[in-house]
Amino acid sequence: MLKWSKDKKDEQPTDWPKYAEHLEHCVDDVRRVASDVHRGLVQNVLVSKKNKKYPEYVLSTILKESVDKPNTDDRLFVCVTREASKTLLTLSTYHRDHENRVERQIVEPLNRLTEETCVNITKGRRNLQKCLTDVRNARGQLQKTMQCIQTNTNSSYPGSCNPSVTIDAVNRISQAQHQLEEKKSELESSKEQLLRDLYSFAAEEENYSRLILKYFELQENYLSDSLQLVQKVISDISQTIRLQKCLTTFGRHLPDHLAETKRSIAYVLDVCINYLNQESIMQEEIHERRIFFPIISHQVLQL
Repeated sequence: MLKWSKDKKDEQPTDWPKYAEHLEHCVDDVRRVASDVHRGLVQNVLVSKKNKKYPEYVLSTILKESVDKPNTDDRLFVCVTREASKTLLTLSTYHRDHENRVERQIVEPLNRLTEETCVNITKGRRNLQKCLTDVRNARGQLQKTMQCIQTNTNSSYPGSCNPSVTIDAVNRISQAQHQLEEKKSELESSKEQLLRDLYSFAAEEENYSRLILKYFELQENYLSDSLQLVQKVISDISQTIRLQKCLTTFGRHLPDHLAETKRSIAYVLDVCINYLNQESIMQEEIHERRIFFPIISHQVLQL
């Protein structure tokens, strides 16, 4: 904020509004906060600026390389992993698009606010301070010139009026007055420009505030799209597991087991019965062989 000494109050802009003085404080605060927000977004939201690759993309690549290896059996787990890889790749695309929107719609306007708008106001304040100093110096030079001429006139020509001295004095005073008027004009122009910048800033402050709101709106859209995709893949993977999972034969209630296997008799009982039948047939064959082989052997010996 411009600081003028109280003992030179007459050199201040007499019509400088109090609201403009208040805005100067606001510009400093807004520039500081906007700079912090800009830095925070760049460091913590624009991940690709630092890592180049998104975590979703890296994980998707790892999964894809694993399931695409030669001689990989197309098992249920492999199918689910392949589907997860595709989803992660899409999520990385959503992430990239979200960052691009944040950078274009929020980070860049914040950068313009801190590096252009606020900087221009700061330059305007410095220029106004310089113009005030120039006016003060020009006024001091005029007073010094008038005092010097008066002193020289009284000491050189007391009680008389020399025409050449009078003309020279008038020219010097006129030149000093002209310079003072120029500096006052520059001061007025500088003051008007700074006021325009300050009031323009005040008019745009609502738009600057909406940048924060815009960030959350973009975040909402990004998270909403990601959530819909995740919900869809959860449904798809669940259906894939239901369609391709192996039938459960143990640890289930008999009615559930029969309904799932579409059998009238439990699979375990069926296997056991078949095994017992096979064992019974084998036992009969062994018994018959034990009776038949000795008879054949005896007949062969008799021959």
